[in-house]
Amino acid sequence: LIEGGTFLAILIGTIVAGIAANGESNPVHFAWLMLLTALASWLASLLIPRTGEGAPNLVVNRNILASTWDLIKELRADPRLWWGAIVVSWFWLVGALVLSLLLPLGHINIHGTDGVITVFLTVFSVAVAVGSGLAAWLAAGRIVILPTLVGAVLIGLFALDLGWMAYSFVAPPAVIGIEGFFASPHSIRIVVDLAGLAIGGGLFVVPTFAAVQAWAGADHRARVVAGVNVLNAAFMVVGAIVQGLLQALGLGVPVLFVMIGIANLLVAVAIGRTMPANWMTDFLSIVFRAFYHLEVKGSENIAKAGPNAIIALNHVSFLDPPLATSLLPRPPVFAIDVAMSRHWWIQPFLKFVRTMALDPLKPFSLRTIINAVRDDGDMLVIFPEGSSEWGWQPLPYQ
Repeated sequence: LIEGGTFLAILIGTIVAGIAANGESNPVHFAWLMLLTALASWLASLLIPRTGEGAPNLVVNRNILASTWDLIKELRADPRLWWGAIVVSWFWLVGALVLSLLLPLGHINIHGTDGVITVFLTVFSVAVAVGSGLAAWLAAGRIVILPTLVGAVLIGLFALDLGWMAYSFVAPPAVIGIEGFFASPHSIRIVVDLAGLAIGGGLFVVPTFAAVQAWAGADHRARVVAGVNVLNAAFMVVGAIVQGLLQALGLGVPVLFVMIGIANLLVAVAIGRTMPANWMTDFLSIVFRAFYHLEVKGSENIAKAGPNAIIALNHVSFLDPPLATSLLPRPPVFAIDVAMSRHWWIQPFLKFVRTMALDPLKPFSLRTIINAVRDDGDMLVIFPEGSSEWGWQPLPYQ
């Protein structure tokens, strides 16, 4: 909601600023507008519920440069927080570049009026809000990073197509309004590309920024968020400088969108290789919670069992293993029957989870598995469904 509200505020601010700067308006009116906005923002901040101090004994360093540098060092010290900060900052860099390109895209490449620019800003900002809401729905109350990877791919693909459409768009000699733009070829595709790019942006930033806040302890969460904001600003400034240099070299808007698309696809590869989460676990969590509305009670008891817990599942269906994978705090080791592991339809799934073979005809094989898990400190998941012929009985459901 906060991310969606942020971009709706950017939309409203950009449109109002464009109206205020149009024509021969008095700069004094703009000054009053900024002062009223600041006052309204301060009044709104008073409505935020108080949560107390996370670090009541913290001594504030009034040296802005030194304290800012300390924020960056604190982020850099934690690999997960640093990864999240870089990913979030990349989103703000791309978002700032795309917003800055909408004006020349509408005026130069499409030859449209300010109304066309307003349509672009509206589509972009509302679509980012939609993407933010979609990310929250997919997460369903849990920290999942997979939508960030999906969002990076969507940004890259839609930016590439938007660049191609902008290059292919034949601008009329006369300036066109909103109706004239939508009557032109490729106009719908340009709007769809812009909306898809923005939805990908919402999917990209919300999961990672939520993860950064969840990973940060309550005693330094505010400083972590502040450090991320500082890094965001640095990325946007550097991105604006690089874009200005490229435009000075004669690169047009279509080429810049293509470059943004290629860069985001490369970033997607980097995210997929470095993200501090298991994409399969995230995918299963999304499927069970967002689509099947799974509710879990008592999961806090798993932590009470310690690091070497043995989890015995009543093997009701083949959904039990993926369900356990999505619920447990870290990837477990599955003890799987040797005969079952040889089925062709099981083997592809074994590549995504950790398994150890268990031969029911050799009871001592279970001891070997337990010893291995005990030494590594991992969780072990077993399915006590053996045949009564060998003296094994299913565990009662509890």
